[in-house]
Amino acid sequence: MKYLPIALLVLSACASAPPPPPPTWSSVPRTVLDAFCIAAHAEGLAGEGTIAVVRTSRPLVTPETIAALAEVSFKPAGDTATIAQRINQSSAAVPVEIPTGSCAWQGVDAGRTKRDMMMVELSTPFMNPYAKNEAGSFARLSVGGEGATWYWIALIRRDDRWISAGVSPLGAHD
Repeated sequence: MKYLPIALLVLSACASAPPPPPPTWSSVPRTVLDAFCIAAHAEGLAGEGTIAVVRTSRPLVTPETIAALAEVSFKPAGDTATIAQRINQSSAAVPVEIPTGSCAWQGVDAGRTKRDMMMVELSTPFMNPYAKNEAGSFARLSVGGEGATWYWIALIRRDDRWISAGVSPLGAHD
């Protein structure tokens, strides 16, 4: 009985340990495009030929995309301009890891796609401000840079890796 207070103290210390610090991303991990490929197949887009992927992450975090992320996270959006600014200040452009597999990805430089080619742009991953322990990237899918459809590609930490937790279409617009 005399050890009960010590045991409770140890248990409460473990339960209240702070979460690990957010990662510093050196690239957009290949799992982001792997997950997007599965979603593209489900929507019937991946069989359309080559899909251009911008080789470097793009500045896709805006108040509008943050509001769309809040909506799919079922949370009140709050001050989306401040949230977007905070994320952008801590995010640098990084290379995109382009996998080989069932989608025919073609790495391109920004602004270097054909008018009739599908193109994917990705944001640098960041921690989702509306979900605990979830990171992710915004994806902007367009044809020749026009008529974009937006997605959130969620990532969760498993051991020392980040794996895809799903792809959600967003109600964001250009």
